[in-house]
Amino acid sequence: MLMGETRVNLHHLLEDIRDSYPFPQEEVIVTELVANSLDSHASDIRFIIDSEKYILTVIDNGKGMNKQELDGYHNIASTTKTRGMGGMSNKID
Repeated sequence: MLMGETRVNLHHLLEDIRDSYPFPQEEVIVTELVANSLDSHASDIRFIIDSEKYILTVIDNGKGMNKQELDGYHNIASTTKTRGMGGMSNKID
């Protein structure tokens, strides 16, 4: 693993995304990736697509996560976001 690189359980992440949003999965994945980058105060977000190997790489210059934040990454109770609302922290009526 490279310094500053964060690895997550992709299968678990995709299940969380699938269960959280009423939108097409591809749209939600890209939206979540951008929202996470912005949440980490990134000012530069890059998407690299390798269509032959079906790999999407996202690189940003955000602050990343410390060990404690990474450990709680999949714990829905640890987030300030409302499940199913993407990057929105408050439900809009």
